[in-house]
Amino acid sequence: MTTATKSFIAIVVLLVTITAVSLGAWLIAIPEDLIVSWIKNSVEKPLVIEINDLRKETLFNVKIKDIRLLLSKNNELIILNDCTIKINPVFLLSNTVKVYFKAGLSGGYIKGSGIIRKDLVSISGNMDNIELSGLNYLKRYSLKGHGIFSGTFTYDKDTGELAFKIRDFTFSDLYSHGIYLPLKYFNEINGLLFLKKEQLTAESVTFSGKGIYARIKGRLVKGSGDIKIDIMPEDNFPDKDRLALIKNYEVSPGVYSIEIKKWLY
Repeated sequence: MTTATKSFIAIVVLLVTITAVSLGAWLIAIPEDLIVSWIKNSVEKPLVIEINDLRKETLFNVKIKDIRLLLSKNNELIILNDCTIKINPVFLLSNTVKVYFKAGLSGGYIKGSGIIRKDLVSISGNMDNIELSGLNYLKRYSLKGHGIFSGTFTYDKDTGELAFKIRDFTFSDLYSHGIYLPLKYFNEINGLLFLKKEQLTAESVTFSGKGIYARIKGRLVKGSGDIKIDIMPEDNFPDKDRLALIKNYEVSPGVYSIEIKKWLY
């Protein structure tokens, strides 16, 4: 037996041993309850995660039937279905969990990667083809219609950013608490949101449509909203009679500014 052959056999034995030890640790030393704890620790208040039917599979893969993300008890934001999480075992030696994930969300998907350890949570990813009509949180506020959501997001410690676009936006007009919003005339939304600790800020959210334009600015802090919606119809707006419903909010010719201050959750 040549020296090269002996070296090759030694390497194979070493790799098999390392693999066996790693798989043994995965199957025995890392219980499913610990994985659930890792996932729940990836979000901070006011967000809450509920996990249904988690099971470990070979090669450091985890399957989850669904994950519910809530703002508070029974106040559901989204439900992730058929979740797949792959854990990188190399980082476990340094008490760090590095994961890659993908899940279904209202006809579309969300995928990305993240690092979780005692003093740090860092996550980034993207979303695509998500149908807004399947999100129960919108129904809670009487928002009815359709739209395809896509975007990218990052979250690091207590700071996050979401850049998104909604195309094929077809929602019914909204009448709520004496406020009228002509949503049915808009067909596209572009937005940028920032999260810092418990404050969510709408830095730039714009609505565009036939003969009308709108923008939203404001913030959400610990469930309390302070939001301003500016609506700017153009000369070719097709239903000018409807503007009488927001006449009280006209701040200058052709500009209507609606302020909303309320508890949202």
